Amino acid sequence: DEYYYDDYYGGLIYGFSYGGLGGTLYGNYQPPYPYGGTYTGGGSPFRGDYIASGTASSGSLEGVVTWPRPPASPRDLALGAHRGDCPLRVANTTIAVDAGGHVANAVVYLSDIRSGKALPQFQRTLQLGGELERHDCALRPQLQLVAPMNSALHLSNADDVKARFEATRGADDASHEPGFRAELSRGATRVVMTGADGFLRVADDSSGGLPAWIVVQGHPYFTVTDDRGDFRLDEIPAGTYELVVWQQPVAIGQGEGGRIDYSPAVVQRSKITIKSGQTQRVTVKLP
Repeated sequence: DEYYYDDYYGGLIYGFSYGGLGGTLYGNYQPPYPYGGTYTGGGSPFRGDYIASGTASSGSLEGVVTWPRPPASPRDLALGAHRGDCPLRVANTTIAVDAGGHVANAVVYLSDIRSGKALPQFQRTLQLGGELERHDCALRPQLQLVAPMNSALHLSNADDVKARFEATRGADDASHEPGFRAELSRGATRVVMTGADGFLRVADDSSGGLPAWIVVQGHPYFTVTDDRGDFRLDEIPAGTYELVVWQQPVAIGQGEGGRIDYSPAVVQRSKITIKSGQTQRVTVKLP
């Protein structure tokens, strides 16, 4: 199958918000054409402990994520002349914090929700996200949400240099549980499966650039913050839940041979209570 596109599809992230589904696509990060398709994966699209039971008595959650003291980080990073046709420097897209401390691109989800709304149904369950391309020696998008579980991830290479994708599982840069591997020449494509819910870190050791993060969720209650740090989740059954905000590891500098050094991922957890017919508002401050 041919999934190669010569044009970069724009943005860093598929900003799909499940805050309604008919809800919000945080517009700064949406591609100019949809990559969503029908779910063709194997196995259940949901976590084993999640039941799509409906939302007769539900409320909403909206909030903002701030980072008063983010780590110092360079605006761009050197790749080095030894990387073939790669540019000498690339933008540091691992952190996006404005002057007021508002954090864009943070992943927000409910970790312990056990029932609620279903993923949208057409002829089959809709898949969101699921494209990863090497273009100008960078993996794009650098962060994306993919749903449901066991979805197809379409890899492609737009560069002359062979791409070597290598995935590991885990929410931090130090995680080493193996995922998939794939080598692609220019114009080549390959389809791999995302597997269970969790975090996939995908590196391309032929470029030495930033990794891409793929966040696979086993339920519909997750989103990313927009460029003002705002987020919203809708149709949450009344109850008390754990809210998790995840900020990917930040590239904080470079060591010998151009090695990129990272700070640990930041994971902030808090309890929230949702009441039927009401909107709960929260502010989450990263440490």
